[in-house]
Amino acid sequence: MDQNLPSNLVKLKDNISSLKDKINLYKQIILELSQDVLKIEHNCNNYIKSIQKPKKKIKKGFAAPSSISNELSSFLNLSHDIQISRTHVTKLISNYIKTNNLQNNNDKTEIIPDHHLSILLGKYHDKLTFFSIQKLLNKHFIKP
Repeated sequence: MDQNLPSNLVKLKDNISSLKDKINLYKQIILELSQDVLKIEHNCNNYIKSIQKPKKKIKKGFAAPSSISNELSSFLNLSHDIQISRTHVTKLISNYIKTNNLQNNNDKTEIIPDHHLSILLGKYHDKLTFFSIQKLLNKHFIKP
């Protein structure tokens, strides 16, 4: 059928076909670009949400500040009305033990308390270690 058409119409028909192919190609490219824009927009929105969220974490458990006994606050040279976390108390007690060289030289896990630390911890039955000190310090943390 195309054989009976004049040559300029055949060229025109070929050009139309070529344009349709290009349009289909550009449709596909535009579709891919719009999907990419949606992904970037989604990532941008997530980033904005993460920035707008408050970063303050509520401390719980051992990290939560609590009141301590007057005896413990005097031992640590802190004011009596201070609230301090168990982790910070542990750090201060550990520094005291290391500063005053109260660890057993043969067994570094064992602590040999001096007079001040013995008064603070009270009576204990087993070998005194950093782990067992936590149990003995428990009485110095005042529950709200």
